[in-house]
Amino acid sequence: MAKLYEFREAIRAFCGKYELYVKIVIRFALAMAAYFMINYNLGYMDRLNNMAILVVLAIISALLPVNVTVFISAVLVLLHLYALHLEVFAVGAVLFLVILLLYFRFAPAYGFFSLLTPMSFGVGIPYLMPVSSGLLGSPSAFISVVGGTVVYYFLSGVKASAGLISTNSKGGSEVDVLELTLGQIFSNREMFIVLIIFLATAVIVYLLRRSSQDHAWLVAIAAGFIFNLISLLVVYVVFEHLAMIVPLIIGEVISTLIALGIQFMVFSLDYSRVERVQFEDDEYYYYVKAVPKLYVPTEQKKVKEFHKADSGSEEE
Repeated sequence: MAKLYEFREAIRAFCGKYELYVKIVIRFALAMAAYFMINYNLGYMDRLNNMAILVVLAIISALLPVNVTVFISAVLVLLHLYALHLEVFAVGAVLFLVILLLYFRFAPAYGFFSLLTPMSFGVGIPYLMPVSSGLLGSPSAFISVVGGTVVYYFLSGVKASAGLISTNSKGGSEVDVLELTLGQIFSNREMFIVLIIFLATAVIVYLLRRSSQDHAWLVAIAAGFIFNLISLLVVYVVFEHLAMIVPLIIGEVISTLIALGIQFMVFSLDYSRVERVQFEDDEYYYYVKAVPKLYVPTEQKKVKEFHKADSGSEEE
């Protein structure tokens, strides 16, 4: 176990030493993954289905704050929706405008959650996002998770109805397309149920990890995933989505392991050395519980250099 903590400290030291370059690499990887998934899942505008364009956009995004990546991702999505149908583009534009206004007003510091939430749905581990937002963020971070969830369900519904939308655009009624697109938001019961469950999960995790009990983060992770798993199992059984139960369990297990990894890297405490301190001033008594961080110093290797005596020394 000590080797793991030494490895963690080595990673922290490396990231601290090369912080600028690490952030650039992370932003590039996140932007590249986001842009690729947008093109892969939508891809209605052929001009954007070009890897060179994605690489250039990712390089630009890597050199700028993550909120730029959020904005570029929204523009790419809207361009694809415009290529699919004008009414779909209009609904998507209004939806993105509302989400971006809420995001930039209340949660501008949580751009990573906005991007990672729909991406996590794509790889089958969306359950990680409400838990991680409760662990790492404040309540404003929940807005990013909600926005990302709504975007995923909207785009997923558009993708599933793309064939019907294309048929209507060639000879059908424009009102049908508008109603079909709006239905992806307002008639999607699964989306609203998942939003409620995710919000409740994030609140549970946030409250528990801020508590003073021992192993608060581990308790929060366990409670969050158990609540999330049981709630979604009940929903899938009620709505007879039995085929989704196995992916749900697998996704929950993977998400739990990742959350434990986050806890290991960010919040490792030594509960064997808990101290309780009491002091007072003129108005209050203070009771403080102090838990030391678990820290294992890395070995510092010293290299000694041996130099031969100069053969050309002066003779007496």
